[in-house]
Amino acid sequence: MGTIMLIVAYSAVEEAFVPVIKMVFDGIEIDLTFSRLALAKIPENQDLADDNLLKNLDQRCIRSLNGCRVTDEILNLVPNKESFRLALRAIKVWAKKHGIYSNVLGFLGGVSWAMLVARTCQLYPNAAASTIVHKFFLVFSRWDWPRPALLKQPGENKLNMPVWDPR
Repeated sequence: MGTIMLIVAYSAVEEAFVPVIKMVFDGIEIDLTFSRLALAKIPENQDLADDNLLKNLDQRCIRSLNGCRVTDEILNLVPNKESFRLALRAIKVWAKKHGIYSNVLGFLGGVSWAMLVARTCQLYPNAAASTIVHKFFLVFSRWDWPRPALLKQPGENKLNMPVWDPR
């Protein structure tokens, strides 16, 4: 039987806002984040949306957890997950090919692109991915910037933590 060889290139970004290891695994870019939870044991079906998990955590761990929490919330807010995923993949490829996919360089990053595609999906809930891509460019070329593209209204802050306010 043959040997499987995997090459993983990684770099720790120690001064990052969120603890992260950026790596390429089998040709796929991965940002591996870390957070310590105040739990003795983490169940397989742990729901990260539970705000009680954030109690007594330091800010870096909260920010790290919020990456997963935001991703899950975006998926919960789109009407058609399959159209969203396919349209997002196309928009990300377009942005990378045009050199405008990088929050480090002052452009939109992955979550920002996902939120804009998700907003387009909300505006056109029954559209196929190809239509979402078309409408994405139409909607955001005419958007009243800097008005935020909200997926839902900001909620109540129960844990007395900083929350973005669109005003």
